[in-house]
Amino acid sequence: GGSYHRNHNCSYLNPKIMSAVSSQIGQYRNNDGEIYRQCESCKDSTLTGICFYTEYGNHYHSTLKCSGLKRTIISVPLTEVGNRDLCNKCKIQGE
Repeated sequence: GGSYHRNHNCSYLNPKIMSAVSSQIGQYRNNDGEIYRQCESCKDSTLTGICFYTEYGNHYHSTLKCSGLKRTIISVPLTEVGNRDLCNKCKIQGE
């Protein structure tokens, strides 16, 4: 990702995955008020009538196996985060 986190419990790293009826996902908004768009990674998967989304994401997914719903966490010293910015959620929480 483009950000680093100070807390491994950050909700961006551990998203709560919710489901919705696919035909109704257009009515949902994330915590920032954005609409959900179809994920590019899993758009070719067959929609079963149910899609998956997170409260902070801006895409919906047709499968729980989508890489867009997975997180890989690597611990590194702060001196090695490079030009990444601190995650907005961690910044707000002062972590």
